[in-house]
Amino acid sequence: MLKFGAGISVWVITSVLVVDLRPAKATILYDEGVDGDLSGNRAAPTALTLSLGTNSVIATSDIDDREYVTLSVPEGMQLDAIILASYVSLDDTAFIAVQQGTTFTEPPGSANVANLLGYAHFGPGPGNVGTDVLDDMGLGAGAIGFIPPLVSDDYTYWMQEHSENAATYQFDFIVSAVPSPCDLPGDLNEDTLVNAEDIREFVSCLLTGTPLDGNCACGDFVDSDGVRMADIPAFLAALGV
Repeated sequence: MLKFGAGISVWVITSVLVVDLRPAKATILYDEGVDGDLSGNRAAPTALTLSLGTNSVIATSDIDDREYVTLSVPEGMQLDAIILASYVSLDDTAFIAVQQGTTFTEPPGSANVANLLGYAHFGPGPGNVGTDVLDDMGLGAGAIGFIPPLVSDDYTYWMQEHSENAATYQFDFIVSAVPSPCDLPGDLNEDTLVNAEDIREFVSCLLTGTPLDGNCACGDFVDSDGVRMADIPAFLAALGV
């Protein structure tokens, strides 16, 4: 049990949380304005590898400018979400699709939806700016379909604006470590103790979905496949406060 006084214990935990409640810094994985145009060749997409945390891809598309990019999810990691962080265009709807593998087999003019892993429309029209589109893609009618997260593998994306009005958008690909089994709930740093040393790990899992150097599964007290605000009371109880 942590040796804090009655009121001091809550103050200490709250102080640590407030100090650590800062937005995770995103990694700009690719920015067409800096790195040049993404590949328009579905047989030879731009190849990139995702890393833990937020990986941002910024692109501009129109009816004649398709984007094909292969994003590899490394071993031991998973793709949890694709957040449409921003969208600027006179047209309010664009399109994204995904296939498993390092090429995109379907031609844009006659794509067989049944060969797509998933797809979705995005932008102000569908109303998903600022939200996760990965789960929407998994529900694309007629596609193979999936339930996030996407496991370690290569995934090729096709992104396009279907009008002459160019659309500039940012997708944030959110990657976390695949959770391992937890031997002692609350022991996020896996030192066989539940104490103050676990707090920073808990906060990291809560804010970013990834630990600093531990196991987020040990902070998931409500079986929500991750550390959530709902886990805080049980974590504090495990700490003895």
